[in-house]
Amino acid sequence: MAEPSSYQVAVLFFGGADDREAVALAGRMSEHPNVNLTLIRFSSLNEIVGGTDRSKMLDAETLGEFRLNTLHNEQVSYQEEVVTDIASMLAVTRPMENTCDLVMVGRSHGQSQFMSELTKYSEHRELGTVGEVLVTTCSKGSKASVLVVQQQTRIWGLLDPEESLHLRRANL
Repeated sequence: MAEPSSYQVAVLFFGGADDREAVALAGRMSEHPNVNLTLIRFSSLNEIVGGTDRSKMLDAETLGEFRLNTLHNEQVSYQEEVVTDIASMLAVTRPMENTCDLVMVGRSHGQSQFMSELTKYSEHRELGTVGEVLVTTCSKGSKASVLVVQQQTRIWGLLDPEESLHLRRANL
């Protein structure tokens, strides 16, 4: 009998509700024995994504819970990468083209100088700024697929996407 395949998954975390949704999905994926997952948190000396203090607090809480829940899972790793521009971000993401099967990122990120710089490199916005940069910079022979995650608050009847972290099932 053949050995089960192992899947290499990377999650890129810049911050915001959609990235938190990607981390929640990654947390569920990390429970599968054939998934090796790496969560990469991007930061910068300047603000990497815009957002409220509450959003930043929820980002920290989400990452803290993820790290705590996966602490003893040897198939999960966590990295922090400080980036200053698109070149330094691509230096981190480019090797994933040939080492990862799946790269996940949130669709929307709050406006900042860093995100504004990234918009110069994306023609379309359907996949969000980071998703578009990843797709357009991947080489044709890349083995990685890109999954762009967008939170769907309308399903839960929420007006504020920041509330998604504490979802309770609603009677629909």
